[in-house]
Amino acid sequence: MSRLHGSKDFWIGALRAEGPAFAAAVAEAPPETPVLSCPGWTVTDLTRHLTGVYRWVRDVAGSGEQTAPPQSRSRPVEPAPGVTAVQQWQQAYDELMALFDTLDPEASAWNWAPQPKKAGFWPRRMAHETAVHRWDAQLAIAAGEPIEAKLAADGVSEVLDTWLPAGRRIATGPWHGWSGCPPPTPTRSGSCGCAARGWRCSTPAPSSTTTTTTPGCTSAARRATCCWRSGGGSASTP
Repeated sequence: MSRLHGSKDFWIGALRAEGPAFAAAVAEAPPETPVLSCPGWTVTDLTRHLTGVYRWVRDVAGSGEQTAPPQSRSRPVEPAPGVTAVQQWQQAYDELMALFDTLDPEASAWNWAPQPKKAGFWPRRMAHETAVHRWDAQLAIAAGEPIEAKLAADGVSEVLDTWLPAGRRIATGPWHGWSGCPPPTPTRSGSCGCAARGWRCSTPAPSSTTTTTTPGCTSAARRATCCWRSGGGSASTP
């Protein structure tokens, strides 16, 4: 990873801020509230998605292995009887944070990017995953808050040093590779708000805006656009 705008402590700090903010937004929204920036998803879908990602990353980051894990481990799991989606998310979040607190960034751990297979990849990735989905959840209740400027700047760097070099991944199996997108349902026609994003990095001067777009996980996937503005530290979907 090059030209990072953060460190393990910075990304864990971001997770400690973004995680509770995500939970608060989800708790405020009725379960079937649409998530506008992830077409076809409800708040429950979003919560279960992030829960599945956390569980999968916990296994990968703490495995000590550099080989690719089974795709099936990233699939969402239905909450146990009497457990809400938010409670299930909270457990997964707490377990992930407990791992990250003691994680050696130099330990071996697989990742899907063309970067060293080290555990330090994952706190950064989860900080951005959580920040974007926190914003998604807040947008669902018309309360989207800007992403902190330094984290937003590192989000732009992540697109350039991680997502774009990783290239396109072909959709296979019940989930779309490493993208973490859910399978189509009668109300979710291949939508993929989490992986099919265009990113815009702009300084305060309107003339200095650069736009680049990552490929969607399938050709039929609808695209949701997340814009990280290093000048304003915000994310939005046009």
